[in-house]
Amino acid sequence: MAILIDRDTPLLVQGMTGRIGRQITLQMLSYGTNVVAGVTPGRGGEWFDGKPIFDTVTKAVEATGAIGSVIAVPAPYVLDAVIEAVDAGLKTIICLTRHTPVHDAMRMLHYIDDHSICLLGPGSPGILIPGQVSAGVIPPQVTTPGKVAVIARSTTLMYAICYVLSRQGLGQSVVVGVGSDRLIGMGFADLLEMLEADIETERILLVGEMAGEDEIDAARFVHKNMTKPVVAFVVGRSYPPGLGTLTPLESHRVADDVAVDKIERMQSLGVRVAQHPDEIIGLLQQ
Repeated sequence: MAILIDRDTPLLVQGMTGRIGRQITLQMLSYGTNVVAGVTPGRGGEWFDGKPIFDTVTKAVEATGAIGSVIAVPAPYVLDAVIEAVDAGLKTIICLTRHTPVHDAMRMLHYIDDHSICLLGPGSPGILIPGQVSAGVIPPQVTTPGKVAVIARSTTLMYAICYVLSRQGLGQSVVVGVGSDRLIGMGFADLLEMLEADIETERILLVGEMAGEDEIDAARFVHKNMTKPVVAFVVGRSYPPGLGTLTPLESHRVADDVAVDKIERMQSLGVRVAQHPDEIIGLLQQ
């Protein structure tokens, strides 16, 4: 059992013929991911590394039976790419593109509200199930198969933590980046619900950030619904005071206070929160 995708899931790559799209496609194919086609308007009929290119997502789905898509198009085209994927009937969309215009992201999220869509991102590095499938840019070499699910906001920190976990014998059942953009689709709580039902996952590590309420929503879900142990790490405790306004409600507070407050709220809901990265291993092993 897996969440969102598995080794057999037929996937498209929207933007396959672009410089970034080509690199992502080759990485996914080298890991054995079932990439069945690419989509680039105006390039229909061409091929890339043995995979056909279509002008539209609808044509690609009709020809290949794809049920998911990885989006690697420039930020100004993300909205159209997501809408096209939804209209073609795809249910799992992984948007790798960062810095999608905020108004486009708002329209995108409003659009998928009317459909049963699992959207990772924008700004997600994707999802990787070690030893099975990679959809995105998560480096396989930092992971190893196991029973710990890692879900994170911070992409590079997620890579570093997975590397350390792997070296300590704590392999991963799945690694997922929810997205680094301000507005994203699926949040931590959505993934926790899936992981609670995933028989391959025994423990969960949530890597959060100081801004926003997604981590608090996740902690509430853990308190009410989770039977599997959840450990969290929230960055920002040592962030230089006074730098960076987080949200309008937090604009009068320095960043480190915001992170500390979030950690305390999560702990009050029963989530074990590591105060330093070095504590993560110990908490997961308890």
